[in-house]
Amino acid sequence: LNDEASIKHALDTIHEFCEHAGSKINISKTECILLGNLKNMYNELYGIKITNEAVKCLGIYIGHDKEECYAKNWMKIYHNIEKLFESWKKRKLTLFGKSCIVKTLAISKLIYVGSILGLPDNTYIKKVQRLIYNFIWGKTERIKRKTLIGSILNGGLSIVDIECKLKALKAAWVSRLLKAKGNLYKILDGYCKELNINIHYVLQFSEKKITNIGRIKKLPTFYQEILCAFNECKANPVKMSSDEIMQQPIWNNCNFQYKGNTLFFKNWVTCGVLHVKNLFTQMAISRHLKNIQI
Repeated sequence: LNDEASIKHALDTIHEFCEHAGSKINISKTECILLGNLKNMYNELYGIKITNEAVKCLGIYIGHDKEECYAKNWMKIYHNIEKLFESWKKRKLTLFGKSCIVKTLAISKLIYVGSILGLPDNTYIKKVQRLIYNFIWGKTERIKRKTLIGSILNGGLSIVDIECKLKALKAAWVSRLLKAKGNLYKILDGYCKELNINIHYVLQFSEKKITNIGRIKKLPTFYQEILCAFNECKANPVKMSSDEIMQQPIWNNCNFQYKGNTLFFKNWVTCGVLHVKNLFTQMAISRHLKNIQI
């Protein structure tokens, strides 16, 4: 909601719905988080309690305090997985039985949160991996983890790689955005138009880390993570033909770097210089104009 007036309008709409549906909103249990300049101006609005603490919305805690949200979203899942493994350790399960528990009961707890929130840091991922492999082996790991995540035919147990799973969940948003073309698509499309490019051009980028994403840092973290995860899932060709090289995007491309960083010149983009082939076109135009001046 944008302002106080929109809060009032939303409540009026809800009350009108309640009159027809027979249900009623419980204002005393309703909470609201204010952003921007309104953050500390009110304690209550239209009977709704104003809070600065994290609020649970559709199973996800949202709030101003990142550490609090991290604890209530990610760490809560970690402790639930920990309790789950402790309860199953009492049973004499085979390695295949334990891998089944990991895949069906443990990893499933991460799916919903992992597809919506920003990716957790490597410390969190390592802690969850340690939980999983301690559950499978106990104190001593007898087989390398890289082997265990492989298929049974290759001597593994098909254990889920947590880091890859979370990135795959993020990358899956690309197909959803392109198919649905809802509000999330419009937000990304709006940022692209500000840079004089389109979504399909952005999907050609090859950045794999948010810290190296150049001028596209203006994008919200959610979209940055989608793009980076999507790029990691791409198959990078070892060799490219001349035509494929000419079609390569110049900007935010790991193949074109200066001092270890990818490039993004907004003025060049505005002039239509987007792909390698455009460089040759611009050079040809420049030579032609120079000859005319001579």
